[in-house]
Amino acid sequence: MQQHLNSYSARKIVLESTNSESEPVTKQFNKYKQSVLDNYMFSFTKEDQNELESLLVRAFCSTGIPFNVIENSDFQAFLQKACPSFQILSRKKLSGNLLDKEYKDLKKVVQNVFDETPYFCMTSDGWSNVNKVLIINYMVTTPKPIFYKSVYTREIHHTGENITKEIEDCMILIGIEKFVAVIINNANNMKLA
Repeated sequence: MQQHLNSYSARKIVLESTNSESEPVTKQFNKYKQSVLDNYMFSFTKEDQNELESLLVRAFCSTGIPFNVIENSDFQAFLQKACPSFQILSRKKLSGNLLDKEYKDLKKVVQNVFDETPYFCMTSDGWSNVNKVLIINYMVTTPKPIFYKSVYTREIHHTGENITKEIEDCMILIGIEKFVAVIINNANNMKLA
């Protein structure tokens, strides 16, 4: 900081010594204002549109934003201000084709991780959401955890037998020979699994 202040002081002295008309130094500084770029439009390609669409659908999914938010006028105003060249999607396109494409792409990425990882660990936990719907989540650690699946059990109860079958089905789909451990909570039905 002191070096910057010394540099400023040295510049001020130079400006004062070169100022033949004895103008105040502040006027000298005002002569050199930075240019402003208003309404600058950067190059925006079809690939840029596709990449932003992909990021947008991922943002909606990973944060649980309802797809109808894309039709909100304030949200659309924000998108247009942030990136005027971006063509705003319809809710139908966002929740349809794009969601399907992202799911397929993400599934390929996860499968590649599974193929390249020598061993896994399965973790599972059952719970009820605010609507009293029974849910069991399955995660695979590679060692980085990957959320693999969430099952709404509906009529199927969280019995040890049902949980065992679902864990086994997940492990078979991924590659059962690579699993070295299964981690569950200590609920009685989980202990039976």
